[in-house]
Amino acid sequence: MKFAVVDGKLKAIGDFAKTHKAAIRNSLKGWKTIVEALVDGEDFVSTGGTDTCNLCQLYYDDSDTIFSECYGCPIREVTGKGECHDTPFYAYRNSGNHGQALRAARRMVKLLEQLTND
Repeated sequence: MKFAVVDGKLKAIGDFAKTHKAAIRNSLKGWKTIVEALVDGEDFVSTGGTDTCNLCQLYYDDSDTIFSECYGCPIREVTGKGECHDTPFYAYRNSGNHGQALRAARRMVKLLEQLTND
């Protein structure tokens, strides 16, 4: 799987992984692509949400509830919360400027890198 930033939005190219570890690696690639784009001068990159997150493709399910619980997601296992609550994701999404966005995106990369080492 590859990622690209097109018109300020993260785009996933290829098939999503079906295994836990590969999904973590793909999600990490997506966030690294966001960081690279920000470093290269993008003001902000839309993450694409569940449409571009391989972990969400495996674990996000809101079919029966208002909010997904993301059972099985390694991020949920770390935070104890679904939908990436208590992660840098929301700091990124709600960032007010380029510097805040870049710092939050880098923190998200670090979180995912920690998961690849587990």
